[in-house]
Amino acid sequence: HGLCRVDTCLSKGVVSTLLAHVNETLKDARGRVSGDEKQRERDTVQRAVMEAQASGQIQIRVAGLWPRLELWGATARAFATQTLGFSMAADAEEVELDSFGAVLAPIERWDLKLGLSLPVVAALHEILVPLRAVCEEALGPDAVLFECAALVADPRAPRQPLHPDTAYQPTKDGSPAGPLVLTVFVALQDVSESMGPTVFLPGTHCNAAHVTFNSPPETGAKRNLLANTPRQLGTLRGGDAIIMDSRLLHCGSANDSESRRVLFYFSFRAN
Repeated sequence: HGLCRVDTCLSKGVVSTLLAHVNETLKDARGRVSGDEKQRERDTVQRAVMEAQASGQIQIRVAGLWPRLELWGATARAFATQTLGFSMAADAEEVELDSFGAVLAPIERWDLKLGLSLPVVAALHEILVPLRAVCEEALGPDAVLFECAALVADPRAPRQPLHPDTAYQPTKDGSPAGPLVLTVFVALQDVSESMGPTVFLPGTHCNAAHVTFNSPPETGAKRNLLANTPRQLGTLRGGDAIIMDSRLLHCGSANDSESRRVLFYFSFRAN
């Protein structure tokens, strides 16, 4: 169906520590970064990598997830040297990750990028205990972690439009393609129906669903797909997780409560 639920992936202490870290990071980022999309920071790590690669200074080598997890650190320098696999000189300028990613329906909603700080790494360690076998079976043992962030929806955050995070790409011989990207959402507090839980459309990670979803409006095919596909709400307890094929249609619903909803999420891709 393109998604599954795994309860109690994070202990209460790790959830509490990570939630406090996300809230503090968001407060700091909002103080430094204008809400105007044109004023948001550039992804300086990516730019530095591209410039260095173009000049022939470095060779990019993305290492597998599992052997390297123990080595990850909190700084951009550690991110560059240990995760991307290239070296930075001791006197190289420190670079910082973008604070925010693009997010649909951005009013009172943030896609907050997270560095590999101690609370984040601790959470990844604990989550991978129940999820490692699933990810390795779907993506192989050298799957690469390429997204690590938090989705924050404050009160009055509107509903997002339904969307997939990645498009369906058929294989060359036309056979069904397995999940090339898996995204894991972990609730950092209990998520009730009024708090804007994620809405998932099971089974829509296939080519037929994507063709229908992208069909011209006048055909009515997309409307019928959305009207007749069962929906699953991501109502979770703190520490529970949902694993999603990134091609699945989903969206954040409106937060009609008075509480902030925070989901820690990360994505693996096949290497």
